[in-house]
Amino acid sequence: MANPSQTTSTEDFLDGTRGLAVGLGIITMTLFPLALPLLALTAVALVPLVLIPLAGGLLALPFLLLRRAFRKVRASAHMTSPAGEVDVLARGV
Repeated sequence: MANPSQTTSTEDFLDGTRGLAVGLGIITMTLFPLALPLLALTAVALVPLVLIPLAGGLLALPFLLLRRAFRKVRASAHMTSPAGEVDVLARGV
C-alpha cells in the first residue's frame, strides 16, 4: 500500500520538476537564436588563430626534418673512423 504522504510528496516533486523543465525549455528556445550566431562568429574569429600556427608549422617542417637528417648523418660519421673503429672522442672518454 502506498503511503498517502509519500504519494503527495511524489506528486509535488513531479509538479515542480515539470515546471522547472518548462521554464528551462522556454529560456533555451528564447536564447537559442542568439547563441547560434555567437557560435558562428566565435568560430570565424578563431580561424586565423589556428591557421597562422598551422602554416608556420608546415613551413618549418622541412627545415626540422633536414636538420634531424644532417644530425643523424653527422653523428654516425663521428662515431666511426675510416677504419671502422669507434672514435674515442665520440664516445666521450
